[in-house]
Amino acid sequence: MNLVKKIARNFVFPTLIKGGFERYLFSNPDRILNIYYHGVVKQNSTYFSPRHITTNQFELHLKYFVKNFDIITLSEAFNLKERTSKLVRPTITISFDDGYLNNYTNALPLLRKYNVKTTFFISGKCIENEENSLFWTDVIAFYKQFCQKETIKVQGFLLHNNIIIENGKSLKDFLKVKDKDYRDNFILELIDKCKINEKLKLIPNEVWQLMNSQQVSHLSQVKGIDIGTHGYNHYNLANIDFKDAMDDISLSKVVLEKAIEKPVEMICYPDGNYNLDLVSECTKIGLKKHICCDYLNPNDIGNPAILNRFGIANTTNFYSNMFFINKNFSNRGF
Repeated sequence: MNLVKKIARNFVFPTLIKGGFERYLFSNPDRILNIYYHGVVKQNSTYFSPRHITTNQFELHLKYFVKNFDIITLSEAFNLKERTSKLVRPTITISFDDGYLNNYTNALPLLRKYNVKTTFFISGKCIENEENSLFWTDVIAFYKQFCQKETIKVQGFLLHNNIIIENGKSLKDFLKVKDKDYRDNFILELIDKCKINEKLKLIPNEVWQLMNSQQVSHLSQVKGIDIGTHGYNHYNLANIDFKDAMDDISLSKVVLEKAIEKPVEMICYPDGNYNLDLVSECTKIGLKKHICCDYLNPNDIGNPAILNRFGIANTTNFYSNMFFINKNFSNRGF
């Protein structure tokens, strides 16, 4: 960490947040900001993956949110996109991606404690998963934790220190642009070569385990909870064959609706990876509300069916996160 960032994180941001000055500097009382998380764990898990925040940190976030913002679901945010009246104070939505079990066991009790509305974007893989099923990104995390010092050959490529030796790309960057079948086969071979199924118990299951159908169903019945799809296998949907992408999305919608016995009308594109053809086709099958990370087309900014959002950094402190949440009302809020 450079000196400027260290001073800001440990002195400037705490001073601003403790004094309440950040709200006067940045946040706009007539804007809505979408904020997203992946998971909430009891013990810090950044040694394995930066996807999750601790329960202690998450509770601090919720206390701050309840005090300083109005909190609505993403469905309500879409309905307000073309509002004519002004909001009373800065408004946020909170959402979770993927469908980790810790959303149900750790995040949900805190959300209910503070009566906070939330939207969960669930990967269809959760509904039909086999025991100890993993996202492909978590297979990479297991590889990095236990095997990256070895040199192994997968699908004809040499892999060492998380780098594809032949092209110098990180494993994740290499795979995220590959088509569905190639990625699936690569991941299956990586699981086998690194004996990852034998190493699952070496990492707390709250870090990698997914919800099942019954847990997703119960989650959907909680007051103030919305459910959307996050695709089925967490592919980078705009990078794979269009038919494969729509098959993945359609399957996820079908299995989610069967599990929760409600229509699913929202899609959050994994990794924010989408294009206009996907938006158009998703709309035709009933996914009328679209969530991205960044607007990838200039016209998307004014499209009431597409909203962008701000991701929580799980490797920084509370004060830094709250500072940047307030700051992002101006460039990511609407």
